[in-house]
Formats: sequence, structure tokens, C-alpha cells
Amino acid sequence: MEPLTVPFPTREKLRRSGTRQESIDDLYELWTYAHEEGNKLAKELPLVFGDTPKPPITLNVARGYDDEWTLTQERGEELAAMDHHSHWQEVTNEECESFQEYFAFSDLKGWQFYMPSFLRHYLSEFPRCSWPALPVAVQSRRNLRGFSEAQFEF
Repeated sequence: MEPLTVPFPTREKLRRSGTRQESIDDLYELWTYAHEEGNKLAKELPLVFGDTPKPPITLNVARGYDDEWTLTQERGEELAAMDHHSHWQEVTNEECESFQEYFAFSDLKGWQFYMPSFLRHYLSEFPRCSWPALPVAVQSRRNLRGFSEAQFEF
């Protein structure tokens, strides 16, 4: 299970990863403050999202729709069996990074299950997260109507 909070990279680690020194000098304190605020939010994820049941459209099923466009029931079950997590907290950051197309091919039940995983991933890299799945999904608002008021506000 991925931790709900992670430390922000050091100045040296940011420099080694290619971040411009001028940006580090100008923004590091602001970034670390924003990251601490993101970590506070991440701790609230289990309270807000709880234990949503695993949906029929799992990560690999969504990928199947992206790659194959139509799936037989047998093929959907085969793909779903590849996703072994039964709780959103078991979805790893690596899976979130690898399945950026998920929200485009899922339904409300999938959004409710996977949204907290993608939120946790996004907040773990906040404010420097560059993975587009979550911002694009939230901007589309396609399945947000089915979230509780607290989840929508989160």
C-alpha cells in the first residue's frame, strides 16, 4: 500500500533531476509549503472516500477499451483479473502513472474507486506533479455528479 504522504525532494535531488537552479532558489520554500498542504489533504482521503467497491472497469479493462475499442465479456474478465487490488489504497503510484488514460474509458463506479488513488498520487508530487489524468478528468466533470458532496468538494 502506498503511503498517503511522502517527503518533498531535496534541493539537490531537484537539481539532479533537471530542475533549473534559479527555479529552486526562487520557489523551493513555496513548493515545500504547498507540498505540506498536499500531504495534509492526502491524510483525509480515507475519511472522504472510504471503501468503495472495486468496479467492473479496472485499470486494465480501461486500457483494453483504449487499445481494442470493444471487449467481449470474456476479454473484460481476463483484463480485470490482471488488477489484483481490492481497495483503492492498494493501487500504486506507478499504476497511476502507467494508466493515465483510465478516466477517459471508465464509468462512475470506476471514477469513485480510482479517483482517490490518483488524488493520492497527484498530491504525493504536488505542486510539481505533471501527470495529466487527474486534472483532465476533473476538468471534464464527466462522472463527478455521482460523488458525494464531500468527495466533490475534496
